[in-house]
Amino acid sequence: MKPQFCSASASIDGCYIVSKGEHEYDEHKNRKEEHLPNTEKFALLDSKGNFIIDFKNNYDFVGIADGIIQVKRNNLYGVVNSKNEIIIPFEYDELEIQNQGIIIVKKNNKASVLTNENKIIIPFIYDEIFSFTENKQANSFYVIVSMGDKKGVIDNYNQFIVGPSKIDLQFITDKSICIKKGKKFSLTDYKLKALLPIVFDAMYFDMGKKRNLCRE
Repeated sequence: MKPQFCSASASIDGCYIVSKGEHEYDEHKNRKEEHLPNTEKFALLDSKGNFIIDFKNNYDFVGIADGIIQVKRNNLYGVVNSKNEIIIPFEYDELEIQNQGIIIVKKNNKASVLTNENKIIIPFIYDEIFSFTENKQANSFYVIVSMGDKKGVIDNYNQFIVGPSKIDLQFITDKSICIKKGKKFSLTDYKLKALLPIVFDAMYFDMGKKRNLCRE
């Protein structure tokens, strides 16, 4: 395609996210790099450069993961299909696509988990839901939830795997939990038995290689 976009992504699921926005020009008619506020709009192209979603929709954001198209308009997120039909309505302040067609959303300061068909799996009763991980042996998933100053781990049936407490849960894998105490980090199993001691200054989960990394 001829140059016409302000930005373009690398291939994501065989598609390309592109954007256009309005710009100011200086006295020499050179275009300034920054967009005018609130003018950048996003669209989605297929691998041949054809529009799947065009700029007429005035989307402030377009994202795609696992074939699910996430869009934003008027500061609210929703999900559309490849025909730009609304699958999940524009009513969420936050929306994060996970695998398995699982979507974490938030509205009115409460978080929930939906399917990509807008079916509620986890009700809107938690302050935050994060750190999704699959448990393939149980054909389920786990997430960390927070309620006030307490955190716990639930499964896809909204049953607690780790009961709510003031333990500072940071992230989970299918077999381990990262815990922060003061300024130090440790790793435990789901019975909160230590796998690594609380001696590490940093700990995070490398999604690319799917392994725990830590620094003492």
